[in-house]
Amino acid sequence: MSEALADRVATDVDGGFTLIELMVVLLIMAILLAIAIPTFLGVKNGASDRSAQANLESAIQTVKGFYANNGGIYASATQATLDQADPTFDFQLTTGSGTGYCNSTSPANCIAFSPVDVASVGDNQGMIFADYSPDTRTCWFVAVIETGVALVQGDSEPPFGFARYGPPLNNSDPQLGSAASSTTILTAGTYYAEKTPIDTHACSAYTAAVAAPFYWGTSFGTAGVN
Repeated sequence: MSEALADRVATDVDGGFTLIELMVVLLIMAILLAIAIPTFLGVKNGASDRSAQANLESAIQTVKGFYANNGGIYASATQATLDQADPTFDFQLTTGSGTGYCNSTSPANCIAFSPVDVASVGDNQGMIFADYSPDTRTCWFVAVIETGVALVQGDSEPPFGFARYGPPLNNSDPQLGSAASSTTILTAGTYYAEKTPIDTHACSAYTAAVAAPFYWGTSFGTAGVN
């Protein structure tokens, strides 16, 4: 009996796997890949967004110090002065459409920026930053507004006016007003927005500064969707 069993095992080894067994293995592998790939992409995309957001949060601290050290105005903010204030970033000054932008070919530390007028033309009381998340093709924006907002919409030339429109219909935020309409931002503060997908040259302060309406929130979690 032992010899018969040994002969059977040897026969099975020599015969290899059956077609059904191979199909079962392939099916299991396909199921595992179907679970693993979306999870991996979700983690990768989330990391890309968080990296862009972290860059912008750091830029906020840099620009706050710059504002305090330069007479409470952003008029003298240039690539050179911001690079000097924080050399960890590659600042790109937006002076119009197609200038001063970040995209998939930019360094990971690229941040586009532009001073903006807020309460009156020429006051330079705000700053808009933009950073590109390549894995999600999302442009994240931060607007640092130092005084109450009076301008209705953006100017076409730098320093741009702050387009002060509030949250979109799906984003209820008491500080920005009713979610039932495009209410305007009237108070100083830091505001957040996103735009997806973004064109090659569109991740710049220009996109947020001149668009009307352009929607903002009070955190990345409630960022205005544009």
